[in-house]
Amino acid sequence: ARSADELAAELEAQAKRVTGPQVAADLLARWVERSDSGHSAFSLGSPGEGSHGLAEPLSFYQALLRSHALEALLDSCARHAALRAELLRGGPGGCATPPAGDEDGHAVSALSQALRALADRLLLPGAHVLWPGLLEVLLLSAANEEAAAAA
Repeated sequence: ARSADELAAELEAQAKRVTGPQVAADLLARWVERSDSGHSAFSLGSPGEGSHGLAEPLSFYQALLRSHALEALLDSCARHAALRAELLRGGPGGCATPPAGDEDGHAVSALSQALRALADRLLLPGAHVLWPGLLEVLLLSAANEEAAAAA
């Protein structure tokens, strides 16, 4: 069985390579699907190491939580203007809106829907209330840094 560390490295590399909204949405959808399936099993530690006291392998969901893949993806979204624009489309807190659109009738992008679906699974219960504001601050601060660097 693959180790959770190997999976983490793979997921983080995938997240860092994302440059377009559709690729990002597809990646997030795969992560959600694999998290929900519960079929994968990943060992903790390298094959030569001890089991860290855990006899049970980790699920994909647990390995994803343990990785820094979501952080790497958010960093990619903040750094790439196309991804940033896609997530900010539809007004403030695009990820807080229902899948069909927000209360003002703005369409919500596939990327926003996919990111919200993953956030709903990974964040602590109740944290989804804070999520849209946090995401917006991250994206706008990255845009401001980019503008300052260009000036």
